[in-house]
Amino acid sequence: MKNSTTIILTCLGLLLTCLIDDATAVIVVIDNGRTEVRGYEVSRSKSILVVDQVNTDGSRERRSFSLTDPDVQVLDAINIADLEQLDPSNPRAYLDLASRLEAKVIDPEVHDLVVRLFLIAAYLDTENLSVQSFRYLAFRGRTVDETNRFKAILRSIDKSGNPVTAQNNSKRTAQFLFVADQIAQIRIGRPANLNPAAMEFLAASIKNSGVRISLSDITERTKPGVKQVSFESEVALVAFEGWLRQQATSEEKILTKKSDWATLLSTRNIFPARSYTIEGATEFNPAHCVYSNGQWVVPAK
Repeated sequence: MKNSTTIILTCLGLLLTCLIDDATAVIVVIDNGRTEVRGYEVSRSKSILVVDQVNTDGSRERRSFSLTDPDVQVLDAINIADLEQLDPSNPRAYLDLASRLEAKVIDPEVHDLVVRLFLIAAYLDTENLSVQSFRYLAFRGRTVDETNRFKAILRSIDKSGNPVTAQNNSKRTAQFLFVADQIAQIRIGRPANLNPAAMEFLAASIKNSGVRISLSDITERTKPGVKQVSFESEVALVAFEGWLRQQATSEEKILTKKSDWATLLSTRNIFPARSYTIEGATEFNPAHCVYSNGQWVVPAK
């Protein structure tokens, strides 16, 4: 009997998990706009909204909000109407929507959509939008491997000498500069793009820098609302940004030295660059570029 009960509870738990994963991502704004609760809608009536809040450690917490409370504002992370209005004859609209949604990539569902939209834009207008799309994607991959694929594609199509794609600029140099730019954004009160890959690099940089600042000190500054910042914290943030840029400069100096071809050949440290395509970069097929009845499909001929 006990085993049967355990099995039933396990099945119910799996069912609830599946339902949650298929739910719509929402943002609930409370405390006069000072706090944002991000998660997935579980149920909604005329008076009550139930949300599974997604915490920074990946755990979930179920919360209920009164829709009759004027202090509660509900924002759907993804507006279905926006997706249904997209048309392959206007590739720029896909890129523009992805750019608007980019600030919400903390929601996994939105992050997936942003990646898909940039890929579709690049696919539909390779000549005009592929470079611009992959300049966004180069730091917005959902995993480290995916980010590397995006950067490889960008290097193959961007001939402008952009620092992110320049051949004399290593991956670490680009990472130092990117994170330093995000710190600068945070210092002046603007939104920053600290995706998982950037957060991982940020945490390691804090540890190596010796600057008296913590990861929580920085992430706290990214939350909405006016905050009192101590002089010591501001100095530490400026010092940390300076350290990041110094590391990038040091890395560039090392890279500009002449290569020792004899050493390179003797160590056999040469690997062919793998080529990637827009169609094969992710699990998304950019040819499925029309959103209809909850699905991405190929345009009707």
